[in-house]
Amino acid sequence: MGKIAAEDGELAQRIKEQQAIAEMGQAIANILDLNELLHTVLVWTKNHFDLYLVNIALLDAAGENLIPFLGDNDQLNKHGLDFFSDVSYIPLISEPSICARVARERRVIVANDVYEHPDFLPHPLLPETRSELATPMIVADQLIGVMDIQAKELNRFTDADVRLFVTLTAQFGNAIQRARAYQQSERRATELTILNEMSRSLNSVAGIDALLTTFYRYVSRLIDTTNFFVAFYEPEKGKTGEIVFALQVESDVVRRWAVRRPFASSVTEYVIKTKQPLLIKKVNREAYQALGIDIAEPKSRSWLGVPMIVDDQVKGVVCVQNCEIPNVYNEDSQRLLVSMTNQVALAVENARLFAQLKDYSEYLELEVAERTMELTQTNDQLLIEISDRMEAEEALKVYAAELERSNHELQNFAYVVSHDLQEPLRKITSFGARVQERYEDIIDERGMSYLERMNSAAERMQQLINDLLSLSRVSTHQAPFELVELNQIMAEVLSDLEIRVEETAASVIVDSLPEIEGDPTQLRQLLQNLVGNALKFVREDVPPVVQVTSELFVKNGRNYVRLCIVDNGIGIEAQYLDRIFEVFERLHNKTEYEGSGVGLTICRKIVNRHQGKIKVESQLNQGTTFIITLPMNQEVNSEQS
Repeated sequence: MGKIAAEDGELAQRIKEQQAIAEMGQAIANILDLNELLHTVLVWTKNHFDLYLVNIALLDAAGENLIPFLGDNDQLNKHGLDFFSDVSYIPLISEPSICARVARERRVIVANDVYEHPDFLPHPLLPETRSELATPMIVADQLIGVMDIQAKELNRFTDADVRLFVTLTAQFGNAIQRARAYQQSERRATELTILNEMSRSLNSVAGIDALLTTFYRYVSRLIDTTNFFVAFYEPEKGKTGEIVFALQVESDVVRRWAVRRPFASSVTEYVIKTKQPLLIKKVNREAYQALGIDIAEPKSRSWLGVPMIVDDQVKGVVCVQNCEIPNVYNEDSQRLLVSMTNQVALAVENARLFAQLKDYSEYLELEVAERTMELTQTNDQLLIEISDRMEAEEALKVYAAELERSNHELQNFAYVVSHDLQEPLRKITSFGARVQERYEDIIDERGMSYLERMNSAAERMQQLINDLLSLSRVSTHQAPFELVELNQIMAEVLSDLEIRVEETAASVIVDSLPEIEGDPTQLRQLLQNLVGNALKFVREDVPPVVQVTSELFVKNGRNYVRLCIVDNGIGIEAQYLDRIFEVFERLHNKTEYEGSGVGLTICRKIVNRHQGKIKVESQLNQGTTFIITLPMNQEVNSEQS
């Protein structure tokens, strides 16, 4: 009788198990949304079997972590955790962790007294867990996750429970894969629809800006574009080329054609050099170093870049990145971005060719019109043109002769200033010194004061003549333009000013300065005047600090450098800022600060000759900034006096 009763009990248990399996199968049979499916499974299993907590942890795409989805639990709900909460991943290498071990070994683990099991990791929000059952979720011999069941009672799970939950787990796994397959097919259908829409849209818009805007709009529908950019590669710019960021999106802030930089060694350039897509799921310093790129602290955490290739030539790079979350992008993201980038690369290249063709067509039309007008000219018009040319040549000869005469007069003036005017001053200074020396005992105090004032006036006159001579030489002693290394020029200037720097305990901080085209002697004079002024007009008891910075930029297709000489000196009152470049303009008494008031006039004349601009910004007792803008290269026949 006992054996029969046991068999009847086992049969009843099997019937109960089959009923549960059938009921669960019916409940999830038509659910194709993955989140809805997981939520239904977790809630049903907990309620049907009166459990403490049921979790499902799915394996991520990289096969490295389990991603938990929480079931219903009052204790967790009190702390704001439910199915939709983001829960920390469980790395497969975690120890202790029952779920991680089940995934690694692909076997069931039963802990009917969790505190006796070495892999149990207590959870502070689940203090009542006493028994735990974890089963691997395997579909077609592929591990897709782990089902974890927890109970408050000791010895809660029997062999029959294990058999039942293994069966249920397999059933859940099949349902999950079915939902994933459905969602993937839906996603692929959506992708195809969006790709077709994008193709039609790209064919209907004109201009590179419009193409990139349309492209970004469609990419953002399929891929995370929190940080997104399109950068074009211009190999003909400089020695190694330049990168031009035509479209940048950072946290919904859109910028166009905002940045241009020389070709360097970042991940963007890596994609250009390799001509291959680059997917970095977990961006860190080691990931970059493995590519031969040394970046101390990467900004991104996920990075995906795809080259824009036309006729086997890289035209640019399309990149998406996430600065907070790793593993945002995967192989599907790369496949999609490659497909979309191939379309936009061809569209952009066609737009460029069309623009070039249009410009050339307009050029040909103008050429034809001009040729037609020339062919309709009469012989009289040709004679008039010849006559006009002869008159122009005569006028040019007259102008050249006048210019030669003017230059000759300026040279004579410089000679007079440097010889005829300076010689009497030297005699005045010399004889004044002799009178002071020989007749010091005879001349009274007032007479000695007169002599000192005379000598001082002669020295100031000498300085004024030298400064005027320097001013005239800006026009009359012009050296041909050549490549000038500003770093070397600045080093020579600081060497000349070394004694003044030591006397004032000054700090002079100089950025790396570029190489530009210009007159080396005049550029040195420019920098020496400005840095010398910064070391001269200082505040009492305030050690001078002088900073020299440079910034490169492009304007109207031409490269420029902006030099700033910044000091912390006495500053200039606002009403005098427009006057300081005028000749003989002095803002201070000659007894306070030496100088003739010609130095800044020389600076402006040098800058004008180099087709540049100079301006000043200042606040009284806070310091002064001189800003000089110079072209990197001088145009032919551009020297200005």
